[in-house]
Amino acid sequence: DATTTAVETGGIEALTISSSDVNATTGAALTLTVGTLEAHEATSVVITGSNKITISELDLVHSAANANKTTAADRAVEMVEIDASAATALFSLTTTETGYLTVKGGAAGIDVDMGATATSKDVITGGSATTDKLTIVDGTSTLTSDPTVTGVETIEFDTITSGDHTLSLKNVTGASTVEISDAAAAGTAFGALL
Repeated sequence: DATTTAVETGGIEALTISSSDVNATTGAALTLTVGTLEAHEATSVVITGSNKITISELDLVHSAANANKTTAADRAVEMVEIDASAATALFSLTTTETGYLTVKGGAAGIDVDMGATATSKDVITGGSATTDKLTIVDGTSTLTSDPTVTGVETIEFDTITSGDHTLSLKNVTGASTVEISDAAAAGTAFGALL
């Protein structure tokens, strides 16, 4: 398996991440894991190949103007598309990035964890797989998480102690399961919901 701790894409607007390598000895498919994808200028990321690809964190908004002279404030509202519709293995994404995301799934499914940052500007579209999943984490602020979700079968909302988030499903179509889970220890978060 291959692991990359960080990828800096300085000045690149369109990026393709592909993985189809196999173990030279066993022939088993490898997994590509990107610890942090730092892409301050990217507006399009294509995920392709026959191997599972995991991105553990996104860093899309720089603290200052990026290489294209886009200010941090403007970059924070610039849509970034991550298109895994051509991938033939599971694509997993975990992010606490506050920028706007469009994520598209393919035949092998997507597993997207948006932390506590999901808004109606975020668009998550499942592919033909029946195992697509979106996870949203409760937060202490009084925000409403209401992403635009189509064709994602499972929506999971992880509660926390003293959580004050609202999960809205008004922009969700095609979900068959909504799970409310306890992200805190010893079941303390569920008590706050009741």
